[in-house]
Amino acid sequence: MRLMNSIQGRLTVYIIAGTAMVLFVVGIIIDAQLSRQLEAEFNRSLLAKAMTMVTLTEQDHGVVEFDLVEDLAPEFKPGDRAEYLQLQFQDGSVLQKSSSLGNNALRHSGTELNQPRFEDLTLPDGRPGRLVVFKFIPIDDSGSEDEDSEGPEQTRSGSGDDDSDSSDEPGSQGGDDDSDSSEEPGSQGSDDDSESGADAEGGVDRVEDESVAAVDGPGDSRSLLIGDPSGGIGAADPRSDVLIDLALAQGKEPLAGLLATMRVTLLLSFILLMALLAGLARISINIGLKPLRQMAREVGSIGASNLDLRLTPTSQSQELNPITDRLNDLLERLEDAFDREKRFSGNVAHELRTPIAELRTLAEVGKEWPSERDMVEGFFSDLIELADDMERTVVNLLMLARLDAGTQEVIHESFNLCDLVDDICKKFRQNSSERRISLDNRITGVLYVTTDKDKLKLILTNIIFNAVSYSPSDSSVVIEALREGEDVELIVSNETVDLCEKDVQMMFERFWRKDQVRSEDNHAGLGLSLVKALADLLKIRISPTLDTDSRLTLSLSGLAITL
Repeated sequence: MRLMNSIQGRLTVYIIAGTAMVLFVVGIIIDAQLSRQLEAEFNRSLLAKAMTMVTLTEQDHGVVEFDLVEDLAPEFKPGDRAEYLQLQFQDGSVLQKSSSLGNNALRHSGTELNQPRFEDLTLPDGRPGRLVVFKFIPIDDSGSEDEDSEGPEQTRSGSGDDDSDSSDEPGSQGGDDDSDSSEEPGSQGSDDDSESGADAEGGVDRVEDESVAAVDGPGDSRSLLIGDPSGGIGAADPRSDVLIDLALAQGKEPLAGLLATMRVTLLLSFILLMALLAGLARISINIGLKPLRQMAREVGSIGASNLDLRLTPTSQSQELNPITDRLNDLLERLEDAFDREKRFSGNVAHELRTPIAELRTLAEVGKEWPSERDMVEGFFSDLIELADDMERTVVNLLMLARLDAGTQEVIHESFNLCDLVDDICKKFRQNSSERRISLDNRITGVLYVTTDKDKLKLILTNIIFNAVSYSPSDSSVVIEALREGEDVELIVSNETVDLCEKDVQMMFERFWRKDQVRSEDNHAGLGLSLVKALADLLKIRISPTLDTDSRLTLSLSGLAITL
């Protein structure tokens, strides 16, 4: 189980398992192919041996002879690995069978002429074996024998003719009578009787009325006399076709041994290949995962104190470069977030420490001179202003926290934008008049928009308050609206002092303020950051621009007009 908990282990297992399946299928195919080839080769060898038996079989003047000397073929004798041979005629009578068969017989189904057929069978001694059986016509050797015997026969015929010529004389008929009398039943044949007549009489004595009879021939061979179709025993046509079924069976031990050797070789090769593959796969994967381990070490060395470090891309692992780039981007965002968090914490401490110190000072002074009523009343007015500033800061922080958490709801409603801007301008009219700053609301008439009214009011309040606070005396703050199709672009512009393009990019950072106005006690630097967060929530695009006259313009676009 622990092996599957690592990439290296899983890859090793998957590679070995996949390769094992492929090798298993290939092994089955090789085994099937080689088994067929070995069996075909075994069949060819068996058939070739059977064909040698055909050369030992011949027919001569109607006699089928099979010459097999078992002393020269000891495999046909009874034994542990004996082979079995059987030749029989079409009527089922056996011409010859090997002594290894004993009283048994090789049973098989018939086959066509010169079309060998192979069968698996159980040998008489119980071993599994293979049988080949085919039908053939023995070699006809009667022609050569007729030529050899033609001279003597003609000689005997010539002497007969001379006798017949001499029989014209008186008394010659007696010789004929003597020959006729020799053919009567029961007469004893003379020494000059033909060899075939003796063989015929012997065949009858052994097989009685069978048309094919086995006789002993010279030289330990077996011979059969072919009978005529009428069923009687007589001289057969020596050129008539005699069909013999030859069956040869032998044990499958050689084939089984070769198959076993082949399969053991395949199995050992499979095991060896799998062992080598497992080692090579593990080594290769271990080498291939080195860049990943190097990346893990680099990531592990990065902490909160050194977020400026970045991962090093490698040209040897192109697949890891996208991950490296994403991690570097993440580290950059984390570094920015940590920097903002540090600034936020420092600014919160600074913003709250100052009013808290002032509260403490006012309380201590009021305690020392409790009888000074006018002074104490002034202290109370200062305490109220400090409390308002602290409350505003805390409210803004809570609002930002809810916006960051995504828990702030948006309630859409339709309202007149001109009335909303008028209400906000009235709130800052007195402060702007004291500083000789004019608030110029150029939005007139009726212009209905649909959005969250309270959040848009908070956005405009912070923007106008920031514009009034940082505009120089004897300047103006202009609010206007431009219609663009079905949307409205709301524009607030004011003059600035010593503001540059770099400052414009930092305006929406939390607690950011220009150094020369750092001493202002009614600004915590959260207004514009809150504006940016609320605008994102309402899907309003806010764009700051600074022109050459140092006039800052904040453009709010994306306010939908109510039709």
